[in-house]
Amino acid sequence: MNLHGVRILVTRPSAQARPMAEQIKALGGIAITVPMIRILPPVQWDACDAQIDRLAEFVGVVFTSSNAAKYFLNRCAERGAGGTLPGRMHVYAVGPKTARYVEHAGMSPAHVPSTYNGAELAAHFRAQNLHGHRYLLPRGDIGRDEIAEALRLAGAVVTPVIVYRTAGPDDASAARVRSLLADRAVDVVTFASPSAVEHFAGVIDAELTSLVKSGVLVGVIGGTTADAARRSGFPVHVIAGTATGEGLIEALVSWNPPSA
Repeated sequence: MNLHGVRILVTRPSAQARPMAEQIKALGGIAITVPMIRILPPVQWDACDAQIDRLAEFVGVVFTSSNAAKYFLNRCAERGAGGTLPGRMHVYAVGPKTARYVEHAGMSPAHVPSTYNGAELAAHFRAQNLHGHRYLLPRGDIGRDEIAEALRLAGAVVTPVIVYRTAGPDDASAARVRSLLADRAVDVVTFASPSAVEHFAGVIDAELTSLVKSGVLVGVIGGTTADAARRSGFPVHVIAGTATGEGLIEALVSWNPPSA
């Protein structure tokens, strides 16, 4: 698919959308960034702070997103624990973006999945004997449980702690999405998470949903997001081969419309 002049809606939060938008523009496309989710700190930090004070008790920490790494490490710094973790702790990252954030903070991940998803990281843990080992799992308020379950199946003691929460779009973003769709000013809509799909679906009415179904190409990052899109009634035309924003744009470039 030639992206020249193609209007692509990026629904990620602004900071995360920037690399995708730059890649789209470099390929001649028109990037339209309208966040469908906002990443916010937890309402209160008490539970997280209690675990930061007990970091020495954990063998490892598992970051399932760059947001989890960012918010947790920043909170550690605010609590005087430093912006890194004790050197003996094993640090795990769910994918390359999370790994880069961890490395930028001065730590080397013990394992990064080759397929950049939680299922592969969960499989890595299930294959080990971690009996009695304690792992800290900083996460969002709506995170999936597959990694925690895998750690427990391997015998580990897991402590999940909420370090960020996901909220829907602000009123201005919701109104802009409705306007763009009503004006037929979007050729492609991209989703990087089930939350983005659900909030997008929640701010448009039946008529605009019908417009998306009939006249907009839908591209997603990963099978979980694809499932969420289908549950919301949207067709899924493109799934990123590599579960990153860059991988999704590459998949769009490689996509060819089915022959009539």
